[in-house]
Amino acid sequence: QFHGLPGDDANNHLDKFLHVTQSIKVNGVTDDALRLYLFPHSLTHHATTWFDHLLRNSINTFEQMAKMFLEKYFPPSMVNKLRNEITNFRQHPDESLFEAWERYKLSIDRCLTIPF
Repeated sequence: QFHGLPGDDANNHLDKFLHVTQSIKVNGVTDDALRLYLFPHSLTHHATTWFDHLLRNSINTFEQMAKMFLEKYFPPSMVNKLRNEITNFRQHPDESLFEAWERYKLSIDRCLTIPF
């Protein structure tokens, strides 16, 4: 569950949510409608409060929901931090090439769902 606290990874939460809901099928219900229904149940604490304050019927697709979620919990400062992390990437002195490569790929993965 996503709490909405500083340090929570909104991208990771969204990725895991999409992965889990990919395998859920309900006859007569679109994937989009199912995700819109289930998403609030993946939130807790501050994130639930944020969701509860959204205008009713203001979100019609899961894409809209994901965009609003990332705009709230993946602020521009985080985008800039990740961009700088990738642009200025260096292997640490005590790090193997494999470890550095894995860390680099993780940084790239965290950027894949950033709403630009």
